[in-house]
Amino acid sequence: MAIANLSEVSKGLSFYAPTESALLALNGEDHVRFLHNQTTNNINRLKVGYHCLTVFVNSTGRTLDLATAYKQEDSLLIHLSDQRRQFLLNWMDRYIFPMDQVSLTDLSTEYAIFQLYGVAVGDYLKTCGL
Repeated sequence: MAIANLSEVSKGLSFYAPTESALLALNGEDHVRFLHNQTTNNINRLKVGYHCLTVFVNSTGRTLDLATAYKQEDSLLIHLSDQRRQFLLNWMDRYIFPMDQVSLTDLSTEYAIFQLYGVAVGDYLKTCGL
């Protein structure tokens, strides 16, 4: 689904819902260190309430997928492409060692992912209590 009209963005609010995206959650005492070691960005420095783009790479540095990591109080939410969801679930699970305190959960069917664009986004979010 594409943004319907670019003029809507400059005048107010436009809604975009990517149709092929996935959402994973990492929890446990070692979840930050684990994602930091699997991706290219410095996840260790990510503060609660913030997000960053990061790239999953294999041992030879080849790109597996581009993702957005959202730092929550006790977890990381990872927004990535749906086409690579099952592959990355299996790939990450392979690197969670028995002593690691990391759990991986697929939240893709439990949440909808959408983006808001435009000059009125701030006002709209305030009316929603966010």
